[in-house]
Amino acid sequence: MKSNRKTKTIIILGILFAFSPIFINNLRFTARNRDITSNYNDEFDHDNLKISAVSGPIYIDDNNPSSNWSVAKDAGICTGNGTYSEPYVIEDLIIDGEGLGSCILIENSNVCFRIENCTVYNSGSTWDGGIKLYNVNNSQLTDNNCSTNNLGISLVSSNNNTISENIANYNIYGIKLNFSDNNAISGNTVIDSNENGIYLFYSDTNTISGNTIINSFREGIYLWHCKDTIMLENKMNECGLGLSGYLTLNNIDTTNLVNGKPLYYYTNEINLGSDNFTNAGQAILVNCHNSSIVNLNTSYGSTGILLYYCDNNYITGNIVNYNNYRGIRLSYSDNNTIFGNTLNYNQHEGIYLYGSNNNYVSENIANYNFDGLLLWYCNNIISLGNTFNANRWAGLRLRYSNNNSISGNTANNNIYYGIYLSSSDYNIISGNTLIGNDECIVEENCQGNTFSDNGSCTYGQGDGTIPGFNLFFMLGILSVAVILISKKLQKS
Repeated sequence: MKSNRKTKTIIILGILFAFSPIFINNLRFTARNRDITSNYNDEFDHDNLKISAVSGPIYIDDNNPSSNWSVAKDAGICTGNGTYSEPYVIEDLIIDGEGLGSCILIENSNVCFRIENCTVYNSGSTWDGGIKLYNVNNSQLTDNNCSTNNLGISLVSSNNNTISENIANYNIYGIKLNFSDNNAISGNTVIDSNENGIYLFYSDTNTISGNTIINSFREGIYLWHCKDTIMLENKMNECGLGLSGYLTLNNIDTTNLVNGKPLYYYTNEINLGSDNFTNAGQAILVNCHNSSIVNLNTSYGSTGILLYYCDNNYITGNIVNYNNYRGIRLSYSDNNTIFGNTLNYNQHEGIYLYGSNNNYVSENIANYNFDGLLLWYCNNIISLGNTFNANRWAGLRLRYSNNNSISGNTANNNIYYGIYLSSSDYNIISGNTLIGNDECIVEENCQGNTFSDNGSCTYGQGDGTIPGFNLFFMLGILSVAVILISKKLQKS
């Protein structure tokens, strides 16, 4: 009896040993530094809400006589008179949106009002918010808890409002402004947004200051075609800044921190060097040339290093790991050198080049990303001697990219492809090592590409396992088989 029990124990241990690389790889891939988050994680506890205090959603449309501020005041929803010295006030409410709409929705209002010390949660569709203002001016949103909604706080076509000292955690977007100008966003705490912590879309002349944003899935703060934004003293932990359009028309200084280190945002500069990036948490260059970005550690942010319209720069020796978006991104930037960087465990690409030509990418290590290297609308790129292993999609991916030279790279054990080409023509793919991928090289809608000396293109299991997994697995299976055979022989 003891022998049977011992044999069963050995079998179980053998199975666990066989599958241990899966568990180890999964832990390694998902491990993130949560020490900072735990310091701020003021958990939003629905169970502690007093059910008797929960009120229904509030809707005020000051253009509608049946739902304007006067009606709201008569109903006891607010106090005050709507003047600067005596604004309407909505305060001390707990509102469950019940997944049906915004908890507080105010439209078409120009009077002065304040919403403060309210708890709003469980708003409805993608466009609904804990607090949503549409075509509203002259409001103050202060000391509210707008957590577990689609949009924590949302402003649409709303100007001259103040959003301060609110908590907006566990939303898709913490604070989102669309077509809204001259607003002040200050002193808010935004944790664990599924997209961006603070997102501005075609919104100008806003001030974003003193906010704490932690662990946004993409960027902590994102500016989409925004002008004259002032960003001061924001703290972004496990996330960073992203932007597009009007890239040189904002005021963003080094009082903004990424993981406690300065955010460097340079525009229209030349000959930047190491002294310009001391202890950088993130580096963003716009229209900067002939500069060196060397030996930085810009990990655990959104995208570690971003260059827009930048030519003849040298990016080398940087460590850019565990970013929520990308490691290094170049857009519309030509004749740059990306050499000897380490870019592992980024959620999207280790290196991403878009609309950028004549760049040299060599001896980088980009493992465990979505793609190791992605070229999109890029021509005349030289990718030489890089390591792109165990990525979740492909080692190297080319889309609409022509006349590139991909040679001497190692792209092993990627889940799907070693090298994937889509609508990309006249590229030279030679001398690469492509082992253990589901498929070695795949072309779709391509012509004129040449392939040579890419090894035997050994196929793996298509599961993105780390090198050595098959060996561990086989040893585990063999150990179980030996035990079973031994047991059978003992019985005979």
